[in-house]
Amino acid sequence: MMREDQMSVTRLLELSRENRELLAHLEKFRRFVTVMFTDIMGSTAYFEKYGDVAGLMMVNECNADLQRVVEAHGGRVHKTIGDAIMASFERCNEAVQAAIDMQKLLARTNAPKPDYEKALVRVGLHYGSGIVKSNDLFGDVVNVASRVESVARPEQILISASVREQVRDCGFELVPLGRFKLKGKQRDCELLEVVWA
Repeated sequence: MMREDQMSVTRLLELSRENRELLAHLEKFRRFVTVMFTDIMGSTAYFEKYGDVAGLMMVNECNADLQRVVEAHGGRVHKTIGDAIMASFERCNEAVQAAIDMQKLLARTNAPKPDYEKALVRVGLHYGSGIVKSNDLFGDVVNVASRVESVARPEQILISASVREQVRDCGFELVPLGRFKLKGKQRDCELLEVVWA
């Protein structure tokens, strides 16, 4: 069942085809935001090995930990999609620090576990203009953040060049990785790794 806030945005988009004033109304919700995507690597194999209940418990526990870190840094989790989280932050430096703290927390949590029980997460961040309405985000900023996350390896944090520009003077250790072709994007995207360990 579609939530009311999703329904209102969807309805606005439908109506805007006939009434351009409604499209202008939707543009009032546009602002710059940092979008974070996380993904738990190996969760499919975990479900297969331990069963649905254990797999669901692992995903829920891991994502609950990640959500607490997001909120501690002023961010907001908008939705979970399977074993992934989509969150947003007003400030890029808080988003990057949250990603670092996530990886450090998971490293501590995973330390006593055998390799096959560890929850390894990859994180992608992108900064740009999007439509923020109720409890959801829309726009290319979301798509790019998701694509950046998909390039990352387990335990890796990747950011786009737009995030780098916002955190240039914040003291983070960033390693340029070059330009990547992201699915669905015409132009290559420069990506950097955030060193956290």
